[in-house]
Amino acid sequence: RLPIIVVLTLFMPGCDLISESRIDPETANEITFAEHIDPFIHEICTPCHRPGQVGPFSLITYKDVRKRARTIKQVTSTKVMPPWPADRTYRSFVGERGLADDEIALIADWVANGAPIGDASKLPSEPISAIEFVPGNRELIHHMDADLVHYEPGAKTRLDGGEHFVDNESHTIPQAFKLLDILNDDGSEPIISGSVSNYLPGVTGIRYPQNIGGWKVGKKSMLFIRGIHYGPTPMEQRDQSTFNIYFTDKEPERRIREVVMGTMTTLLRGAPIAPVSEPLLIPPGVIKRFTASLSVSRDLSLITINPHMHLLGKSFLAYAVDTLGDTIPLIKIPRWDFRWQYFYTFKNLLRIPKGSTIVCEGVFDNTTDNENNPFDPPQTITDSKRLMKTTEEMFQFIISYLVYKKGDENTTLDPLGKN
Repeated sequence: RLPIIVVLTLFMPGCDLISESRIDPETANEITFAEHIDPFIHEICTPCHRPGQVGPFSLITYKDVRKRARTIKQVTSTKVMPPWPADRTYRSFVGERGLADDEIALIADWVANGAPIGDASKLPSEPISAIEFVPGNRELIHHMDADLVHYEPGAKTRLDGGEHFVDNESHTIPQAFKLLDILNDDGSEPIISGSVSNYLPGVTGIRYPQNIGGWKVGKKSMLFIRGIHYGPTPMEQRDQSTFNIYFTDKEPERRIREVVMGTMTTLLRGAPIAPVSEPLLIPPGVIKRFTASLSVSRDLSLITINPHMHLLGKSFLAYAVDTLGDTIPLIKIPRWDFRWQYFYTFKNLLRIPKGSTIVCEGVFDNTTDNENNPFDPPQTITDSKRLMKTTEEMFQFIISYLVYKKGDENTTLDPLGKN
């Protein structure tokens, strides 16, 4: 079962974990929410701490933050929060949820001084969320992947509206297409934009510059949820998940593409182009490493990357090696945390030259030392095949990219315009 993120310090005594202020008492009175605390609260904390997201309470307004000020001081000073699994010294990304030591000290001093609001007129309006899948029951939902299906004029004469489903434990994707009457009238596949929406523990919506991203939606378009699965529960529960979809009248100039390295690539679409180095089989009592590699046939501009493993994950590393033998760092997660699996967005479009090789390495821990091991004693674990069970394993590296254009390296992906 997917563990719920519980801030244990909510139940701890209200003791100060930083006993002495790190700034002069005379200047402490100048630290206010509006000028000093709100900017990084909204950038780092609010994406998760808002209605419909994984945070157990909202941190949108001053009132929200003031109410939790002591707890915020405790979890930031101990670095329990904010969670950011990736090594920030290996590669930087948009929206990194980490606080510098001076920011942590600033929070401590602000709380010690009574958490004043300051000049409320300097507070920005409440932030607006991006396109996203909103799970209705976060205790159960672990994974969701959705595609957008679009029909060319005349390709589909009848399209039954409404919601339909088939059990993917019993049917493959091609079988599901036929049973759901998704195929064109001649039996061919319609136009499918893959992975227009995904959900994993910790994932929030991604915003791109207006000239890239997005998908064309016509009168005969539909969302196809390729897979959604839940953790086990001892009692009957319900889920009513939804999508937030935001439209624009401007068609994007460039189309986002996707490639999946590792397990399950044959089940997603066609033959595997970057399979795992060997069958994903992890005997009990061992720590085992697997790799996957992809040869790049043309210049690419990488947008986001998403490493994915389950409960046995121990560490993840991905990089590219160009034709000169130079390494391009992509991501390093020294300590894998199943609960926080982001779609990491590069600060600028990242060029991967033609002829390069992208490599990902995953280490799995199937020993009793792994506190997240779903079995005691450990059992032989294999890949998830079609079912994506949490107690089985996956090793994937999902890459969203554009075909490279000159100057892409200067295109910022930060919605705040930062490079």
